[in-house]
Order: sequence, then structure tokens, then C-alpha cells
Amino acid sequence: MGRCFAVNSENNEGLYRPRTTRYEPTPQERDLVNKWSRTEAASVRQAAPEAPPNGDQRHTFPPTGQIQASTNPSPEPRPQHAPPSPPSAAAESGWHVEPDATEYRGADELNSSSLLKPRHAAPRTGWRRFLFKASAGSVNPGQSAREQEMHRRREALAAPLDSCFRVTVSARKGGVGKTTSSIGIGMALANARRDHVITLDGNPDAGSAGDRVPKQTERTVRDFRADLEKLRTYQEMRRYTNQDPVTGLEVLASSQDPAESKAFGRDDYIETVNRLSDEYQILITDSGTDITADVQSGVRELSHS
Repeated sequence: MGRCFAVNSENNEGLYRPRTTRYEPTPQERDLVNKWSRTEAASVRQAAPEAPPNGDQRHTFPPTGQIQASTNPSPEPRPQHAPPSPPSAAAESGWHVEPDATEYRGADELNSSSLLKPRHAAPRTGWRRFLFKASAGSVNPGQSAREQEMHRRREALAAPLDSCFRVTVSARKGGVGKTTSSIGIGMALANARRDHVITLDGNPDAGSAGDRVPKQTERTVRDFRADLEKLRTYQEMRRYTNQDPVTGLEVLASSQDPAESKAFGRDDYIETVNRLSDEYQILITDSGTDITADVQSGVRELSHS
């Protein structure tokens, strides 16, 4: 719509007044409109469904079977799991291989080693310990091969025993470190096992094994043999021994009186060792240098090593 002004010709006063006019398209525009109308009508006829033969123009629906087939498609087949693959070369060589997440496991395989992630033991020596401490435990390079070997030896030393294991340290010559070896072996075993380990001074010539640990009692193996029938528990036996405060090794000292020591023979040694074997897991005997003494026959008879 547009607005125009016309001059009043009747009074020729030169006054202008608005007049509404209608837009008339040109012939070229009419041809374009007619051409577009014919194109749209043809596209509508192609998209519309064909009329039924009887001329009925109402909507028609497909058969029921076709509707069900189109709305309920057939279910897709479930994927089948592939059979487990044979062990790889890395698994046969001893390397740790992570199991497949899709592999099913039985109840007998649900243990701590399969459910929990293994953790390396904290290193105690060398640069590995420094790195572990500097990272506040977030970086753990694990123990070295030497440290792992020492750990395996400690576990072997601490293995439980079914009965008392008896060890004898002997030598035909004095002053060669026999008593020192007896105390050293006992301390090492007592420190690794943390159970009852005792060293028995079986030297009839006034042995010095009782002097290697702090003196806690003046009683000797001779007193232990005399009161053997009264001893029933470990606490009662403990009153006759001296104990090292660091490792826990106990020592049953020998008598310093030569007359009493000579009286300690084979039968006395066997009865003493048999009673000690009921309460101690490891018994180490520091024997004398006289291999012809009566007590030596009992030492060789009861010794395991």
C-alpha cells in the first residue's frame, strides 16, 4: 500500500489530500507467479497417495501384519564370547599377565591374590629407600634382588617347627670360637623367630657360655637337673636361665665347680634336654673339647645337626 497526493481540480486551490491506491503487478510478475503455482501443484500430486479404484478418497491403512512387522522388528542376535585364548609367551615365561576383563572366574579363583592389587614391599636400603621416603611413599621401586633374598632367608628361619630342633657346636681344640659361635647362632635364630630359643652350656670343664649374656640368676644346669621333677611350665624353667635383652636368647649356664661338673653325665644330659625340648623350639648345645667324656655320647645321640 502506498500514499500519494493529488491536486483538487474543482477549486484549483492547490490543496493536497491523501488517496489510497492498489498495486498492480506487471505482466512479467504474473508469469512468474503462474509458473511457481504449476510447479508446486505437480510436487504435491507426486507426494500424495494414489486414490483407490472405486474413487473413494478416504484414507487407507496397511494390513495388520505389515504394521506388526514394521513396529516389532526381529531382535538382534546376542554377541557370542570368544573362547579364551591360550597363554601367551609372556605368561609361560613367568611374567605377570593381567587377566582379561571378560573372562569368567569360578568361586575357587576368588582369593586375595586375584581381587587385590599386589603391593611391593617398602625398600629399606640404598637409593630405593631414599626415593620411597622422598616421595612420601607414592613412588615405590620395590626391594632390590639382594634385599628380597634376605627376606626369603628370614622367612625360612622363622618357619614353624613341629618339634624341638637340636644343634650341637663342638671342636677338639679350645679358643677357636666355639662358644662364640654357639651364642651367635642362638642370637640370630632368636632374633628371626621371636620364640623360645636356648643355648645349653654342655661343657663339663667350666664353660663360659653363661658369661656372654647379662647375669640374671646364679642357678646352673646342675640346679635345673636337681629340680627337674618340679618343673611343669615354661615360667618355672625361666627362673634357671639368663636372657639376652635384645634378641631374647636364653642361656642355661654350666656349673663352675669342677667336682659337680664331672658328675653331669650322659643320662643327666638326656633327661635335661628332653625336658627343655617340651618348651623350646630350638636348642643349641655348646659342647666341651673332650669328645671322650660321658656327656658327649648323649650330645651326639640327641643332636639333629
